[in-house]
Amino acid sequence: MNKDDLKDLEYLNDEMEPETINLTFEDGTEAELVVLDIFDLEDKSYIALVDEDGDPDEVFFYEYKELDDDEIELENIENKEELNKVLDVFEEIYFEEGELNEN
Repeated sequence: MNKDDLKDLEYLNDEMEPETINLTFEDGTEAELVVLDIFDLEDKSYIALVDEDGDPDEVFFYEYKELDDDEIELENIENKEELNKVLDVFEEIYFEEGELNEN
């Protein structure tokens, strides 16, 4: 997957298009997902994605790696402890007292 496949991340206001990425899941289904954020935790980067046409409460998290040749790689987060840390950081970034953080 090429980094150029991702649309511009600068969509924080309604005038700009959200950055999207096309994924093929293990069951063969494909989806165009909106990039909510790419954030760091400890020594790794993670990406949060949501299906624009699906359940808005279903967020997909992957380890995010930028490769040398302008490619990106997404890896499943297999470790539950690691996933829980990622969820905690995401919630800190996006939710404040149960409300969506608008900054």
